[in-house]
Amino acid sequence: VFTVIAKYRIILPSNFTLLLKSLITIEGVGLELDPDFNIVEVAKPFVNKMLQERYNPRHLFKEALTTLGEFNKSLMLIPKLISGLYQRTKIDSLKLDFETRGTERVLSELNRMINRLVFSMIVASLIIGSSLIIQADVGPFLFDYPFLGILGFVAAGLLGIWLIISILRTGKI
Repeated sequence: VFTVIAKYRIILPSNFTLLLKSLITIEGVGLELDPDFNIVEVAKPFVNKMLQERYNPRHLFKEALTTLGEFNKSLMLIPKLISGLYQRTKIDSLKLDFETRGTERVLSELNRMINRLVFSMIVASLIIGSSLIIQADVGPFLFDYPFLGILGFVAAGLLGIWLIISILRTGKI
């Protein structure tokens, strides 16, 4: 039985698993005491009796009456609840409270993503600004290139490397 369950990855309720373990233990002890022991033959009368009691028309009728009574009680409460709700909305005293769970992690991740996006926009604007400064060809110059343009490219490169390292360190792009 357990081989089939494991092979097909069947998930059983814990009570059913405990029942199977108990039956296997009983069968093992029974076979040691009596090699002709058959758990099915021993359990058959008990299972039949249980099924007869469970599906007995009297038992089913009694269960249906109990369920109907509980349903009737619930049904009788509905008009009172609706009336109370209507009264509260009528006098504007109805308040709805929403509780959010697990949003801290999502907000933290969203904050991290926005920070990276803003940071990458700053790097991109440094690159664009430095390109414009170099194209404008205004001084002071360093190695025949505008110093501010070179400084912007260096800053963009360092910030870009730092952004890549932080992304790789967290393992999330």
